[in-house]
Amino acid sequence: MAHPSAPARTNGFARSSIKATALLLLLVSTAGAQVTPPPPVPTAPTPRGHEIIPRPIQREAHAVLPPPEIAATIDAFFKGLEANEVRKAYLGLLTGTRLITQEDDLNPFITKTQQAITLYGQLSDYEVYDTRAIGSRLLVTTYLSAQPVAPLRWRFIYYKADKKWTLINVVFDDSLSDLLE
Repeated sequence: MAHPSAPARTNGFARSSIKATALLLLLVSTAGAQVTPPPPVPTAPTPRGHEIIPRPIQREAHAVLPPPEIAATIDAFFKGLEANEVRKAYLGLLTGTRLITQEDDLNPFITKTQQAITLYGQLSDYEVYDTRAIGSRLLVTTYLSAQPVAPLRWRFIYYKADKKWTLINVVFDDSLSDLLE
């Protein structure tokens, strides 16, 4: 005999109602319980600003002139800067490279160099600081230029696809700290 409060026949609705009630009781009984969060997943420390850019491998500078054809081009470039002929200096340095395809490409180089001359003063001298080969087809040469306020570092990167060295990048800055370490 069935319990007096139970329905006479158990249908699908009654069974799903029992399951829903059991689930509700389970949720209510665990609602006040403290849930322990999972332990944090270890992560790498967040780098600070000066740690984002990788520092170069420290080595002794190799202060020798680059090959004569490169040295002559760089020498003419610095002579032009000494004479305050910035446009002419860059035309001589960059002509025949992929860095400029038209004269308008010169403007960023000229503008930045003129800003540097305004900040640091007129270039009065220059010297090779480092020349190093990376394999047999890449050459990086670094020069320091002398100005009244502070020196500038100039880095020229040349690539030799066939038999001729071609300038593929030139940058300058006033960051000398990695040279001192």
